[in-house]
Amino acid sequence: MCRTFGYQSIADLYNGMDASAYELFKEDYMRAPWGDVRSDINQAIQTSSLVNVHIPKNSSRVTPSDFIPFSPRSYQSADDALDWVRSLNNGG
Repeated sequence: MCRTFGYQSIADLYNGMDASAYELFKEDYMRAPWGDVRSDINQAIQTSSLVNVHIPKNSSRVTPSDFIPFSPRSYQSADDALDWVRSLNNGG
């Protein structure tokens, strides 16, 4: 989110965006995520579909996860993801 809005760090984001604006962006992200992870998922879906069309019928099918080299952690909510990013900024 920092990169998307041009902030240098999470601290800059906290200082430059009020809580109501953050909540609006968080809700928007939960409806339609943006960024590199979303692009990777879309590309993996397209690639697995293309591969499955061209492999023999008796072969095992591939899934999108077969084409995501770095699979991000699974988060329960946007707040969980933000907590993880905070931990990285604090050397966690």
